[in-house]
Amino acid sequence: MSGPLLPARGRHQPFDALVVGRANLDLYPVPAGTKTRDAAQFEADLGGSAANIAVAMTRVGASGALAAPVSDDPVGQAVKARLAAYGIHHIEGGAVPPGARTSLAIAETRPEGSETVIYRNGAADLALRAEDLAPALSQAA
Repeated sequence: MSGPLLPARGRHQPFDALVVGRANLDLYPVPAGTKTRDAAQFEADLGGSAANIAVAMTRVGASGALAAPVSDDPVGQAVKARLAAYGIHHIEGGAVPPGARTSLAIAETRPEGSETVIYRNGAADLALRAEDLAPALSQAA
Protein backbone atom coordinates (compact mmCIF):
# COMPACT_ATOMS: atom_id res chain seq x y z
CA MET A 1 0.00 0.00 0.00
CA SER A 2 1.40 3.40 -0.88
CA GLY A 3 0.54 6.83 0.47
CA PRO A 4 -0.53 7.90 3.93
CA LEU A 5 -2.98 5.86 6.00
CA LEU A 6 -5.00 9.00 6.73
CA PRO A 7 -5.46 12.22 4.76
CA ALA A 8 -3.29 15.12 5.88
CA ARG A 9 -4.93 17.15 8.62
CA GLY A 10 -5.71 20.79 8.00
CA ARG A 11 -4.20 23.66 9.91
CA HIS A 12 -7.36 24.00 12.04
CA GLN A 13 -7.61 20.30 12.87
CA PRO A 14 -5.41 19.39 15.85
CA PHE A 15 -5.64 15.62 15.25
CA ASP A 16 -6.04 13.13 12.41
CA ALA A 17 -9.18 11.44 13.72
CA LEU A 18 -11.64 11.58 16.59
CA VAL A 19 -12.78 8.40 18.31
CA VAL A 20 -15.95 8.63 20.39
CA GLY A 21 -16.80 6.16 23.13
CA ARG A 22 -15.43 4.60 26.27
CA ALA A 23 -12.15 4.71 28.12
CA ASN A 24 -11.69 2.55 31.19
CA LEU A 25 -8.98 0.99 33.30
CA ASP A 26 -8.09 -2.63 32.58
CA LEU A 27 -6.50 -4.88 35.20
CA TYR A 28 -4.60 -7.96 34.07
CA PRO A 29 -3.61 -10.81 36.43
CA VAL A 30 0.16 -11.32 36.46
CA PRO A 31 2.05 -13.26 35.46
CA ALA A 32 0.30 -13.64 32.10
CA GLY A 33 -1.88 -16.74 32.00
CA THR A 34 -2.95 -16.46 35.64
CA LYS A 35 -6.64 -16.85 36.43
CA THR A 36 -8.20 -13.88 38.18
CA ARG A 37 -9.24 -15.99 41.17
CA ASP A 38 -5.60 -17.11 41.63
CA ALA A 39 -3.95 -13.72 41.08
CA ALA A 40 -1.92 -12.04 43.80
CA GLN A 41 -0.95 -9.11 41.56
CA PHE A 42 -2.43 -7.15 38.66
CA GLU A 43 -1.04 -4.80 36.02
CA ALA A 44 -3.13 -1.80 34.97
CA ASP A 45 -3.45 -0.21 31.53
CA LEU A 46 -5.84 1.80 29.43
CA GLY A 47 -8.88 -0.06 28.14
CA GLY A 48 -12.25 0.43 26.50
CA SER A 49 -12.97 -0.16 22.84
CA ALA A 50 -12.73 3.50 21.80
CA ALA A 51 -9.55 4.06 23.80
CA ASN A 52 -8.01 0.92 22.27
CA ILE A 53 -8.76 2.25 18.78
CA ALA A 54 -7.15 5.60 19.66
CA VAL A 55 -4.04 3.79 20.95
CA ALA A 56 -3.83 1.72 17.75
CA MET A 57 -3.98 4.94 15.72
CA THR A 58 -1.01 6.40 17.60
CA ARG A 59 0.94 3.17 17.06
CA VAL A 60 0.68 3.61 13.27
CA GLY A 61 1.75 7.24 13.46
CA ALA A 62 -1.63 8.99 13.43
CA SER A 63 -2.58 11.64 15.93
CA GLY A 64 -5.81 10.77 17.63
CA ALA A 65 -8.32 12.32 19.96
CA LEU A 66 -10.77 10.51 22.18
CA ALA A 67 -14.12 11.93 23.29
CA ALA A 68 -14.96 9.99 26.44
CA PRO A 69 -16.29 11.22 29.78
CA VAL A 70 -14.03 10.10 32.63
CA SER A 71 -14.72 10.47 36.36
CA ASP A 72 -12.54 12.70 38.53
CA ASP A 73 -11.46 10.00 40.96
CA PRO A 74 -8.29 7.86 41.16
CA VAL A 75 -9.45 5.47 38.41
CA GLY A 76 -10.42 8.34 36.10
CA GLN A 77 -7.15 10.11 36.86
CA ALA A 78 -5.22 6.94 35.98
CA VAL A 79 -7.09 6.72 32.66
CA LYS A 80 -6.34 10.39 31.89
CA ALA A 81 -2.64 9.84 32.70
CA ARG A 82 -2.47 6.84 30.37
CA LEU A 83 -4.23 8.74 27.57
CA ALA A 84 -1.60 11.46 27.92
CA ALA A 85 1.22 8.90 28.00
CA TYR A 86 -0.04 7.41 24.72
CA GLY A 87 -0.22 10.91 23.21
CA ILE A 88 -4.00 10.87 22.81
CA HIS A 89 -5.81 14.21 22.96
CA HIS A 90 -8.64 13.77 25.50
CA ILE A 91 -11.99 15.53 25.05
CA GLU A 92 -14.33 15.10 28.02
CA GLY A 93 -17.47 15.54 25.93
CA GLY A 94 -19.67 16.83 28.74
CA ALA A 95 -20.08 16.84 32.47
CA VAL A 96 -19.86 13.58 34.37
CA PRO A 97 -22.88 13.22 36.68
CA PRO A 98 -22.20 13.08 40.44
CA GLY A 99 -21.51 9.51 41.50
CA ALA A 100 -20.65 8.28 37.99
CA ARG A 101 -17.43 6.33 37.76
CA THR A 102 -14.98 5.33 35.05
CA SER A 103 -15.48 1.66 34.19
CA LEU A 104 -13.07 -1.00 35.36
CA ALA A 105 -12.36 -4.33 33.64
CA ILE A 106 -10.46 -7.38 34.84
CA ALA A 107 -9.21 -9.38 31.88
CA GLU A 108 -7.28 -12.63 31.86
CA THR A 109 -4.62 -13.20 29.22
CA ARG A 110 -4.89 -16.97 28.92
CA PRO A 111 -4.95 -18.46 25.39
CA GLU A 112 -8.03 -20.56 26.15
CA GLY A 113 -10.92 -20.08 28.53
CA SER A 114 -9.93 -16.59 29.60
CA GLU A 115 -12.55 -14.53 31.40
CA THR A 116 -13.26 -10.82 31.50
CA VAL A 117 -15.38 -9.03 34.08
CA ILE A 118 -16.43 -5.43 33.39
CA TYR A 119 -17.73 -3.14 36.12
CA ARG A 120 -19.96 -0.49 34.48
CA ASN A 121 -22.63 0.40 37.05
CA GLY A 122 -23.18 4.16 36.85
CA ALA A 123 -20.51 4.41 34.14
CA ALA A 124 -19.16 7.89 33.36
CA ASP A 125 -19.10 7.24 29.61
CA LEU A 126 -22.89 6.88 29.59
CA ALA A 127 -22.97 10.68 30.11
CA LEU A 128 -21.65 11.25 26.58
CA ARG A 129 -24.21 13.11 24.46
CA ALA A 130 -23.91 14.24 20.85
CA GLU A 131 -24.76 17.83 21.76
CA ASP A 132 -21.75 17.92 24.13
CA LEU A 133 -19.28 17.18 21.33
CA ALA A 134 -19.62 20.37 19.23
CA PRO A 135 -18.43 22.76 21.99
CA ALA A 136 -15.64 20.39 22.98
CA LEU A 137 -14.44 20.08 19.39
CA SER A 138 -14.52 23.82 18.79
CA GLN A 139 -12.34 24.29 21.89
CA ALA A 140 -9.85 21.75 20.50
CA ALA A 141 -9.58 23.49 17.12
